[in-house]
Amino acid sequence: MAGKKALGEASEIVNDSMAGRALNRNPSLLRALLYEPTLKLLAIIGVIVFLVGMAFGVTGEAVEKPGPAPGALSTTLTTIGGLVLLLSFGIGLLTFVVWKAIKRNFANGLISAGMILEEKPLTMIVLANIGTGESEKATWGAIRFSPGALPGHDIAAHEKVPCICTFKPSEEFDHWGDVQPMPVCHGRGGKKLLAEVNDIIGEREYKILRSMIQKGWIPEDDEHMVVIEEGGAPRTVERAAVTERKQREAAREASTGKA
Repeated sequence: MAGKKALGEASEIVNDSMAGRALNRNPSLLRALLYEPTLKLLAIIGVIVFLVGMAFGVTGEAVEKPGPAPGALSTTLTTIGGLVLLLSFGIGLLTFVVWKAIKRNFANGLISAGMILEEKPLTMIVLANIGTGESEKATWGAIRFSPGALPGHDIAAHEKVPCICTFKPSEEFDHWGDVQPMPVCHGRGGKKLLAEVNDIIGEREYKILRSMIQKGWIPEDDEHMVVIEEGGAPRTVERAAVTERKQREAAREASTGKA
């Protein structure tokens, strides 16, 4: 369980894989709600839908005609309110599932080096060891993404921003096909913790990241990943999540065409 292991020790085994160095700390729910976009969006939608459902129900009660049988308008509004409240309950369950996944990934993901690439719009690049252990050579993957906000950090180019990374598989068994980062500051705060995590990462990985930026070995957009194998030249590949999305869209279009 997260918290029993020391900061920087290997993680628990999750989905048949284990990070060599992990935070081993659970995130703060409040910080995740404030800074993780998917969780934040679901929570906002859930609250809005709940309030709409309550409004329909209260209005239905307010317009109810006196007498033993409620009016048609009252019944309709109350029914709609009940259905909307059921929908908000479903959104709440989905929010809980997403939170559990964020909590698990934050505690057990790989501690990785991240850096601010651009200030406006705020853009980051993260470098992670994407090797699966099938090869003796180290394999690095770099992606760019928009973090939204970085509490506790100075917003300046090349500012160190430690991240927690999880991965998606690829067709090449010696490395992962995608990196999914979460800045540490989105789950836990404090300059002291951020400094400790940066010490665990070490200067070597940040040096590699700076060198990649200076040489232009960075992805042009958030749909691609630059892969560098030890002793090899950088190559750009499509991120696994993007490939999966395109395959789903193609399958949907094919299904629509047949119909």
